Amino acid sequence: ALDSAEMQIKRSFETIVALGVIAVLFGFIWKEVISVKPEISSAPPMDLGPVGVTVLDLEATAYDLTVDAYGTLAPLRRLAISVEGAGRIDHVSPNWKMGANVPAGELLISLDATRIELAVQMAVAQLAQSQAAAAAAKVELQGAAAIEDLAREARVVAHRELNRVQDLFEKGVASEQLIDQAHGAEIAASQALEQAVAAQRRSVATEVTAGAAVDVAFAALEQARDGLTRLSFTTPFAGRLTSAAPEIGGLITLGAPAMLGELLDTSSLLLVAQVHEDQLSRLLIGQRAQISFPSRGELVIEGKVRQLGVFADPLTRSLPVELVIGNDSATDASGLGLPAGLFAAATIDVGREQDALVIDRKHLVWIEGRPTAYVIGVGQNGEAVAEQRFLNLGDT
Repeated sequence: ALDSAEMQIKRSFETIVALGVIAVLFGFIWKEVISVKPEISSAPPMDLGPVGVTVLDLEATAYDLTVDAYGTLAPLRRLAISVEGAGRIDHVSPNWKMGANVPAGELLISLDATRIELAVQMAVAQLAQSQAAAAAAKVELQGAAAIEDLAREARVVAHRELNRVQDLFEKGVASEQLIDQAHGAEIAASQALEQAVAAQRRSVATEVTAGAAVDVAFAALEQARDGLTRLSFTTPFAGRLTSAAPEIGGLITLGAPAMLGELLDTSSLLLVAQVHEDQLSRLLIGQRAQISFPSRGELVIEGKVRQLGVFADPLTRSLPVELVIGNDSATDASGLGLPAGLFAAATIDVGREQDALVIDRKHLVWIEGRPTAYVIGVGQNGEAVAEQRFLNLGDT
């Protein structure tokens, strides 16, 4: 038993010694091999021999400055074709075709107006009747006013006669019977005046009522006539139609106005382009631009800056710039002028640099994001020396 214990202790000691040796070896290898960073030495410069370069002989010359912009053509004006009434379509212009040009004042569509025309006729008759009643009320009022004036005059005469008879009675010339008669006449004249005043007030009320009836009848007539205008659509300006014509006999119901298409004024077109904020200060209203269309080959049209944006997009830092271009029938091979919606590119003339050095971008070297060129000079010993210069670029 004692020998067995001694052997276990001996084995444990040998294990510990072996682990210590391994740890020492690993530390040595880590220090001498793994953790050592190799020194990187730069290779000595090599003579690559002659290198081909492009040499430009630059001269100061006049150069047109431009700003490029891209966008989509939009019509000068646009209007929805719609009718607000309800009924069956009884007229459609024969000129209504998709893409067709129509003149101003063209009746494009109308609905059956029989019911509304009857309402107009009834409103006209009601207005005439109300006007006649108002005229009769006015005559009645004038008659009542005249009767009131006569009643007032009769009361004054009766009162004066009563005073005269009383004077005669006091002098012993007139009897009490005459005084009673004069007094009765005055009472009758007062009653007649009160009745005349009441009749005159009734006539005023009748005239006011008749006048109100005329106003109501006139409003009803205007409403009926307005209903007629809501049953048709007439073009307020010349333009192109964006949809095909509806069928005669089709039914349009009440509710939201029926959208039947759009009328686009393409006599001139607007190009709404986005321009970066750092270019906007160079633009002015009225500046000329050359506008091209990728879908129309070599077609180029002259335009003008019409409006400058006042609010920059916070994401793109660009603002809208609006250009206007003419668009007659000779502009496009279709004979109808350019359609709205085409993609277009505009080159806006913003000035002219008289002493500019023009270098194509392909000849520049970009170092740390800065355009760089090398200018050939003469060294101290008369040899050609290329001097590096950073450039401030203008338009290209």
